[in-house]
Amino acid sequence: MKTYPLNETQLGMFLEWSGDHASTQYVIDYEYVFPLSVDEMRLEKAIRAFVDANPVHRTRFLDQDGEVCQYVDPSIEIPYEHRKMSDEEYRQLVATFPRPFDLVSEPLCRFTFVTTPTAFHLLFEISHLIADGTSISAALKAVSALYNGEERGQGSEVKG
Repeated sequence: MKTYPLNETQLGMFLEWSGDHASTQYVIDYEYVFPLSVDEMRLEKAIRAFVDANPVHRTRFLDQDGEVCQYVDPSIEIPYEHRKMSDEEYRQLVATFPRPFDLVSEPLCRFTFVTTPTAFHLLFEISHLIADGTSISAALKAVSALYNGEERGQGSEVKG
């Protein structure tokens, strides 16, 4: 297994998490609202294709000889959850976000697809140890392009 050192920023975040496993300080969460006409399965397929093409989403952290390091674990299963609920139940669900990650034992990103009577919602959470605003912006463009049938386009929005 090939391991990589953490940079100073990652190490600082990891050490802070080590002192408070329930912290959501370094969890980036997004909520996207789409019209009900969006194709939920096509959107999930686009997201899966992007995640599968970018191994960083399967990063794990471990202590190796007294040093924290990271590695890509191809066996990690990224969670994709699908739910249907009322608008009020959705508001209650969103109030529980973001949720903490266990940096050593679970995937560091997750997707929740929610259909309500008025809209389709995508809730996305990812650890800041493996993503930042710039990488997420690039990911959204890539997922949009994949959703819209472009192999490597510069799509900027998911068209429903």
